[in-house]
Amino acid sequence: MLRNNISYVLLLLTFILSVLDFVKDWEEHKTSFRRWLFLIVTVAATLLAALSIRWTDQKDQENQREARNDKARLEGIIQGGQETASKAIGSLSDKVGRLETEVKTADLKKQVIDLQAELKSTQKALSPAPKAELSFTFLPYQKAPLGQKLTAPITEKTTSPNPDGSVHVDFTVLNLTSSDALDGDLTLTICNDCKFAKEPTLFTKLEGDTEKERTVHFSQILAKTQYVAMSADILPPLYLRNFSFGVMYRCRTCVLPTSGEGVEGTVHISGP
Repeated sequence: MLRNNISYVLLLLTFILSVLDFVKDWEEHKTSFRRWLFLIVTVAATLLAALSIRWTDQKDQENQREARNDKARLEGIIQGGQETASKAIGSLSDKVGRLETEVKTADLKKQVIDLQAELKSTQKALSPAPKAELSFTFLPYQKAPLGQKLTAPITEKTTSPNPDGSVHVDFTVLNLTSSDALDGDLTLTICNDCKFAKEPTLFTKLEGDTEKERTVHFSQILAKTQYVAMSADILPPLYLRNFSFGVMYRCRTCVLPTSGEGVEGTVHISGP
């Protein structure tokens, strides 16, 4: 608006200066035709310029109103989507409650059963999918019979060192949850003072991994199952009689671990 007011002022000043310049040269325009022609052209040009400014101003205001309306419609759509989900569940719950108090015939009972099924289906569709969670365990691990609850992971192991001072350990990860772990990585991480005596089978040192880390990719670890057997040869310093190492993980359907609890184990070294 301020920009257009300035444009009107500049246009008026231009018109006044043009008239003053014409008056200054009045005697040079001998005929009335030339004088009237100048006045008509000057006034017409000024009016056309003013109309152009006004049209531009109206167009800008229309664009601004349209942008505000678009924003309001978009916000309404987003809010409406959230309200629709809540209203769907609320409406179905109300229908079930009313019918349960008025059931007198087999037909009404069938409607109640159908509405209850619809309500459960809607709630299930709106609920987030459950996530998988993995656990570390040493091997050998006693599998539970099919259909029974898996036994607890083994997180403590005592073993003797090899002649070169290294310790060989066999381990894996368990999926004790009811959700499949899909498309993820396992990162083997040893203690700060330890070294890999040799590169562990299956694992690879990826770009970004430290000397204490090795990574392997997996496509799936099904619910209530264990992953394939893995092993590592770790060289701890001579003064350590026990050390911890673990497997950090992440996948598309997993709960990300917030600490080492559940994804690491402790090796106790026997002997003198």
